[in-house]
Amino acid sequence: MVKKITGILFLMLVVISGVQGQYSQYMVNGLVINPAYAGSRDIFSLSGSYKQVWTALPGAPSYQQISTHMPLKNDRIGLGMVLGNNKEGASQTMYGSFDYAYRIHFEKSVLSLGLRATAEYKKENFDGLHYDPADPVFVNNSVFQPNFGFGIYYYNSRMFAGLSMPRMITYGMTDSSFTENLTSYNPNDYHYLATAGFLAGKGKLKWKPTVLFQYFGFQKDYSVDLNSFFILFDDKVWLGASYRTGGKTIADQVVGLIEVKITEQLMIGYAYDYTMGPYSSMLSGSHEIYIRFEPVHTIKAINPRYF
Repeated sequence: MVKKITGILFLMLVVISGVQGQYSQYMVNGLVINPAYAGSRDIFSLSGSYKQVWTALPGAPSYQQISTHMPLKNDRIGLGMVLGNNKEGASQTMYGSFDYAYRIHFEKSVLSLGLRATAEYKKENFDGLHYDPADPVFVNNSVFQPNFGFGIYYYNSRMFAGLSMPRMITYGMTDSSFTENLTSYNPNDYHYLATAGFLAGKGKLKWKPTVLFQYFGFQKDYSVDLNSFFILFDDKVWLGASYRTGGKTIADQVVGLIEVKITEQLMIGYAYDYTMGPYSSMLSGSHEIYIRFEPVHTIKAINPRYF
């Protein structure tokens, strides 16, 4: 019974913190939600993110991630890689993903099909907690979990749309409880993400609204992100805001974002998430820092600056 309650509480923590939506600046780094994004900027692109969630809570979740992607000389192929480390209380997950994208070029647009292979190493450490050493639940343990995913990404100079299932194996989850050894390959349990957006305006002022819909199949729940970016000063400053709403388990959030292009090669971003609802004062806000480096100045992509 204790084991089941512990699992359910951990599952709630993961879902409420946003799961895939834990990084609020995914709209400038589409690889984190869709493997088909690999190579779409048509140059070598290197990004890093750090997020501290619910800063008022001791032992609150924190996330670090490095991602890189590029096209090959045969520009039909894009390759990407994501490395990350998630710490949530006594649990830590380290993971690495390799992405392969096959890109079909049309006259003014590109359709990309992506595959993802992921390896996750999860471990729990209860040394800092007060617990009964005789309880077999509270022991240091670890598990290795492989996974795979799929994505589709279409874009041109004024719009984009994508659909992805980044993890198609579900471990230890059912509709209503947490079961440590259960593994599901059922499409009804997948985590689905659908995203779309467009670019309006020209010159010194542009507007980029986007939407992200997530469906968490294992929990029969969902969330919706409504995002809006204003691109100012010849693309040097991006000011944005997001509203993230959900169903029965995901708390609503509002997000403020700013991206600043320091040089043509370097962009730095910051996001502040505020969790709404009765626990907002207890949880406080979340801070996220994002850095993107692209060493090559000349770019051939259809619209690499915005999508």
